[in-house]
Amino acid sequence: KKDVHLRADYASLALSLSAKRKAASIQLARAVAKELKELAISGARFECEFLRTPQSDGVEIDVIPVAALPRGLETARFLFSANSGEPLKPLVKTASGGELSRILLALTSSTIDKRNSSAPVLVLDEVDVGIGGQTGHAVAGRLKALAAHCQLVVITHLHQIARLADAHIAVTKTADRSGRAIITVQKLSSKESKKELERMVALTSE
Repeated sequence: KKDVHLRADYASLALSLSAKRKAASIQLARAVAKELKELAISGARFECEFLRTPQSDGVEIDVIPVAALPRGLETARFLFSANSGEPLKPLVKTASGGELSRILLALTSSTIDKRNSSAPVLVLDEVDVGIGGQTGHAVAGRLKALAAHCQLVVITHLHQIARLADAHIAVTKTADRSGRAIITVQKLSSKESKKELERMVALTSE
């Protein structure tokens, strides 16, 4: 009898949590889609899908017994379509490297609380993977806008992104006489930054 009451209590709380998740997922999907347009994926669609696992001895929800998980009734995954007319598919299976970079940035921009005076520190490692040209400029612009609300540390090989930074740090790897790798980290002066950006432009144009 106690087990029946516990199951009923769990089901009630879990269904309330599911409703809140679904409402939040709709807002997130809209915000991400808006960000993706700014990042040169204008025809993109993005949604959250919630999955429940059937289990014979689970909690009965709408006449179907499902697994009672520690954090609710369902797990979630992202669905994505890069072009209008194409069906939504799991993000991990359909997005290219460049698209994944921009989706990550869109998710980050969408979930930052811009009203919070305590700005977080975000480290973005090669968010420019697989992109260049005008798309690189679009990503750089969004990063600059995001930097107005938080501290960004961006690891990049793209000059379009690097040139908008407030400060530059160069990381180089060399080897000593024994062949041991040596990592050098150096904050660049304005003159050194200009030289490094020119080098990045030359590498891009080769």
